[in-house]
Amino acid sequence: MWKTVKKIFAHFEKNFLFALLTFARNGHILSADGPKMSNEPVGGDTLVLPIIEAERIKRQMSRDDFAKSIGVSRRTISNWQNGSTELPLSKLLMIARMWDCSTDYLLGLDTGQTSA
Repeated sequence: MWKTVKKIFAHFEKNFLFALLTFARNGHILSADGPKMSNEPVGGDTLVLPIIEAERIKRQMSRDDFAKSIGVSRRTISNWQNGSTELPLSKLLMIARMWDCSTDYLLGLDTGQTSA
């Protein structure tokens, strides 16, 4: 029975976080002074997820080391940062667990939290 309950909870949690992330990306949650997260193309030096980049630097991780630690290429990281592709929820959760912080903090939704 607990195995079934865990599966149901995991499915609910994944779908809830995806819905929340989508809601935030469409500008329904973020304030005007928060990180840029919209469906509009982003180019140039604008970082879509600046907190993740700041945490990477703070932890003295190279882009290559960071990419390897979450199982993606360096190019994929660049695409997430410049808004060319979206950061998958599974990778966001992996980064939050790896750095022991909340997904809200990584997305810029929780301004009161500091990283571990």
